[in-house]
Order: sequence, then C-alpha cells, then structure tokens
Amino acid sequence: MMIAIVDNGNGEKIAKMVPFSKLVKPADAKKLKASAYILSDGVFSKSGLELNSKIIESTDRPVLGIGIGYLYVGALYDCKIKEVKPINKRNIFRVKHSSPLLLDMKRVDAFQIYQHILEEIPEDLLVIAESPECKHEIIQDMTEPIFGIHMNPELGGDGKRILDNFVRFVEVFEKYHK
Repeated sequence: MMIAIVDNGNGEKIAKMVPFSKLVKPADAKKLKASAYILSDGVFSKSGLELNSKIIESTDRPVLGIGIGYLYVGALYDCKIKEVKPINKRNIFRVKHSSPLLLDMKRVDAFQIYQHILEEIPEDLLVIAESPECKHEIIQDMTEPIFGIHMNPELGGDGKRILDNFVRFVEVFEKYHK
C-alpha cells in the first residue's frame, strides 16, 4: 500500500504523519499507482487547481483534500470559493453525519489556518461536519471515496486521528477494490 501525499506546499508534515506515504509534486502524482491520494494544504493557484483536479478525475482510489486540497475538491464539484477574513485558531466542529474519517466522533477538535471557505455545496457532496464560521468543514462525496477537510491536521487536535482513520479506510478499500 502506498498513499501519495500531493505536495501543494505544505505536504511534508502530513507525509511524516501518514504511514506508507510518498511525497510527490502535483505534476508527478498521476504517474504513480497509489492506493490513495492526500492533497495537501498550501497556496491556492490556478495551476494547482488544474493539476489536483486531474488527479481526482483520473483515479478511482480514495482522495482526501486538506486545506487548499479541500478547496480543490470543492472546486471540482463547482462549489463557490469565498475569500474571508483570515482565520488562525482552534475550533470545534459539530458532526452532522457519520463518516469513515470520523468513526464514532460527535465533535472534532480542529486547528485551522485559512482565508477561504466553500459555499453552495451541491447535492452530491454530503456535509459531514460544520462550525459556526463555516457550514461545510468536512465534506464527502455521496458515492465516490472523495473527502475534504477544512483544517490543518498537522497542528494537533483530532487531526492525527482523522488521518489514521483515512489510512484504515484505504486499507479496507484496497481489500475490496483490487
């Protein structure tokens, strides 16, 4: 099993937290036969959006977007990306629906650094968790193994637990989707 950490600028810390991971540039990710992809946080760019979108569209493997990666996932589903006042704080998300990322969690302790949010989530994306600042903190495709988290797991809170749950999900997914 190999999980490709697509480095949009801040992938190195995520790669250190995820077992079986390999840090790759967005342009090189499609060449890998990864078991799953994690789109890291970083700086939003048009070229980054194009490269990350191609990764998501060309795979049937699980994908987790983190931070900017979460925005790239949302953009692929035609979500509106809205610039907001910069946020740098610890936050608590209220869990609305069960998800393989959250396994029995009723709330999520998250650290966040951002200046964009997703708005106008389409029906094929399920909102898993919300906060007072953003109604779409964790999203999941209704039929495909595609997830997005609007947080920085490398900063603590429940971030490591969510990454570990994603790895477990990938292990099970691989077993049944060879």
